[in-house]
Amino acid sequence: MYLKPAITVLLLFVTVLIPSFIGCNTTENDQSTETIQASILIESPESYEWINQVTIPKGTNGYGLLRTAVNDEIVSVWYPEYRSHFVNQIKGIVPSEKQFWSVFLWNESKIKWEPLTVGADLFSVKNGQTMAWALVEYDPNNPQLPNQNPN
Repeated sequence: MYLKPAITVLLLFVTVLIPSFIGCNTTENDQSTETIQASILIESPESYEWINQVTIPKGTNGYGLLRTAVNDEIVSVWYPEYRSHFVNQIKGIVPSEKQFWSVFLWNESKIKWEPLTVGADLFSVKNGQTMAWALVEYDPNNPQLPNQNPN
């Protein structure tokens, strides 16, 4: 008589709870290995390079996309107070005195480049997005954008 409720609980555990628990663990592992693709433009006044369909783990930030795309050919300084890197050099290209590397995001609906509103380290790249790192000069009266547009 007391055995029947114990068997019922055991069967419930085996048939419902264990598969649910295993399914949750599998989903977490699948998400950690899921990848996306994004493209990136590296532009200086003298040259530009498109690096298309870079495969990165889902959840990678904009700085991580840059590092992957250029095979770590960057020089940067980490600023913990801003939780961001300041990029000084990309693929051997160093800004002149008045220039700096700025990061942009292609707005597909407006068909134009827009400055990233947060540091690249704080921006989570989405599948299919296109970013640009371009050498620009600070001029609040004449904001600069990359010259090359995605095809």
